[in-house]
Amino acid sequence: MSANIPFYKEGLSNTDSFMLSMYASIFQADSFTSYQTLRNSIFSDVNNITPENLYKISQYCYTYLKFCYITRDAALGALSEGTKTAVPDLIEYQNNINEEIAGYLVQLKNADKTNESKCYGFLPEDNAEYLEQYEGEKVFPITETKSMEDSYNEILERYKEACTVEDNEWLDNLELYNSKYSDLHTAILKYYHELQCTLLYTYYDIDNNGIPELLLASGGSEVVCFDIYIYNGKSAVKLFESGQSLYTSYEIYTNGIIAQYQDDVSYYEIDNINYKVNKIESVDVMELLNYQWVDGNWIILAENVAPATGENSTQTAVDYTELSNEVLQKLGTIYENEGTVYQTSLTDNVLTARVGAYSEDPNISSLLYTLQVDLITKEVKETNTYTLEEKVYTLE
Repeated sequence: MSANIPFYKEGLSNTDSFMLSMYASIFQADSFTSYQTLRNSIFSDVNNITPENLYKISQYCYTYLKFCYITRDAALGALSEGTKTAVPDLIEYQNNINEEIAGYLVQLKNADKTNESKCYGFLPEDNAEYLEQYEGEKVFPITETKSMEDSYNEILERYKEACTVEDNEWLDNLELYNSKYSDLHTAILKYYHELQCTLLYTYYDIDNNGIPELLLASGGSEVVCFDIYIYNGKSAVKLFESGQSLYTSYEIYTNGIIAQYQDDVSYYEIDNINYKVNKIESVDVMELLNYQWVDGNWIILAENVAPATGENSTQTAVDYTELSNEVLQKLGTIYENEGTVYQTSLTDNVLTARVGAYSEDPNISSLLYTLQVDLITKEVKETNTYTLEEKVYTLE
């Protein structure tokens, strides 16, 4: 008989369980189809999403899960004691799943035709009551949350896209592209298309909170950081609201301080609760020199190299370091009666210098002028540090 009746040799109880699991699986499949049909019908129209209809769905779902429980329990009962002993971890895992299903069955059994206890959550019919109860300013829009990697990559892709525009196209339609890429550093992009420079990026955890910031820089004779982004848990935002000028740059220190160079220098630290920077009124500049950050892991974001003029051309990129030294000598002659001229930064073709008694401290009282020089046009912008009066002239 055991040869003709499946599992008879293991005992009738195992056979009964096997047959029960087989029949129950048929009802399980049918109940699932019925549940899906009803669910799709109700959720296809927002007006159908009522407590009464959700109660119907819960009953259909209860029936489906009940057959799931019966099928699984009967299948486990069909196993011989020897099999159960051989795979105890698998049996325990399957029993845990059945316990989880049993928990859902209890919740569904307690469902009712009203939503007074909010057992179905927030329904469309609650909209009017909700809007009456809460003032407008307390209703916050749901914003998309992006990962840090996706947020930073989105910015980098925007720069790559902007840099693929043909140089002449960009420069001939400057206003158009400045508008299209207003979220980026448009002054840097203009010079990228005008002077064939290199854009770089890297990641560095400035405030040591475990979340790195995104640093963008231009590369020429030296790497100069022109923008910094911070991740606020939802997206990447600029750390400095201002600073779209070509003459604005940043220097990072390993103790968390950021120096911002414009007409003068200011020092900041990150407020990683409000995702902005707070200005530091007093800084020991000599002490700060011990925390200079030097990083060689800059990655090329975009590179615009000037083409050769002929097949055998030996034309090379302009050496702005050599040009800056020549300009500094001329400036030294012009200001020889007022103080020393010393360079503070060089961003591609833009030289920034100061006139006064030389000191590592840029806030010295004897600082007379700040100078910004376009090494190509030789145009000099002079700013008096006391009166803030500006004068523009051209070097001979």
